[in-house]
Amino acid sequence: MTRAPTSPHYDPPIVDADLVATTLPPRWSAAAITGFVMSFLLVLAPLGVILGIAGIVRTWGGKRRGMGLSIAAIPIGLIVGTITTIVIVMAVVMFAVLGAGRDSTDMWRASRVNIAAEASDFYDVMSPRFRVKVSQDAFQAWATDVSTKHGALQAVRRAKKVIVPAGDKRFVVNFTGEFVNGPANIAVTIGLNGWTPEIDNIDVDGVPALSDG
Repeated sequence: MTRAPTSPHYDPPIVDADLVATTLPPRWSAAAITGFVMSFLLVLAPLGVILGIAGIVRTWGGKRRGMGLSIAAIPIGLIVGTITTIVIVMAVVMFAVLGAGRDSTDMWRASRVNIAAEASDFYDVMSPRFRVKVSQDAFQAWATDVSTKHGALQAVRRAKKVIVPAGDKRFVVNFTGEFVNGPANIAVTIGLNGWTPEIDNIDVDGVPALSDG
């Protein structure tokens, strides 16, 4: 009886695991991707810069992919972060300027007999430039004349162009004052001492406290 031929024994080739690992592309760096995205996100832009630096470390030498994203995240984050900071600071300053302008109208909310005293208290917060050119008595007389002409102030509304640049770090804050005797325009000139607002002049219906302001 003839025996069937047997198949030759076949052993699969031995594959080096390290060789397989080196032929696969490296994974993307999470720090690189996240940093690049955050560099565009306004207040998160500084974090994008930090992650961009971390991404460079993680991708150095080809250990991870994303070196280009990491490098791009740094200048983008710096630019976006700087612009965001400037916008926030300016918004805070404009809010302070608007508040200072509105506060300057409070003296006319007092009764007529108390206007002089209110004006005297408010005179102390006027800018040094104003106090050099206008005496306290002159300011009290001006505030009293406004009260005599227009009556007590009932309410204040912001004008259509509420804040107008006036040059030399100065702004004019415009309001419409609802006085007992009718509405009147109130324009408050405010300068910046550093980032601190200082009132340089107040004008009510074309009559300024400082005539050459």
